[in-house]
Amino acid sequence: MVTKKELSIEKFTYSDRVLIDTNIWLLTKNPYRAKTDTEKVQLYDAYLNELIDSGAQMFVTTEVIGEYLNRILRNAFTTWKKSVNDDNADYKRAFRRNDNEQYISAFEYAKAVLTDEILILPNMTLLDTASNRTTEIIQKSDHTSLDFTDELLISTAKANDLSIFTDDKDYLKKDMRLTIFTA
Repeated sequence: MVTKKELSIEKFTYSDRVLIDTNIWLLTKNPYRAKTDTEKVQLYDAYLNELIDSGAQMFVTTEVIGEYLNRILRNAFTTWKKSVNDDNADYKRAFRRNDNEQYISAFEYAKAVLTDEILILPNMTLLDTASNRTTEIIQKSDHTSLDFTDELLISTAKANDLSIFTDDKDYLKKDMRLTIFTA
């Protein structure tokens, strides 16, 4: 059974061990996000600061890092396509080029956030996902599964006795022993 900890009621504590989902980073560290998300961004930014200030142990996985970088670049690509008025532009051939300043800027931004704001946080640990868990998830996945990265995050959290801090409500639908922090 999933235990939901509503952050408007419960606070992070020093003893928490929390795996931070990609969507938290994308809400709080993404200049390309939808402008309509302002209230949600402020809310999760405050909760992220509370987590950091609590002294809790924080974790990210290599998949979260990869997903964050990819989404920032894809969001920047969407913004770039609008700026050049080309809805049919190709990501790799037109945007992801060494001479495209917008691509370089987005890449450098994401890299700086990862190295200078996320991985450098006190009490932050970068976790590699065990290949045997990846194989197991692939074998057990079916059409009713969450997306692959979510299943991998759950597996990693359970294997390391971690809670998950996320804005993804799909986690709450799972029948499992896991604590989810969310708004």
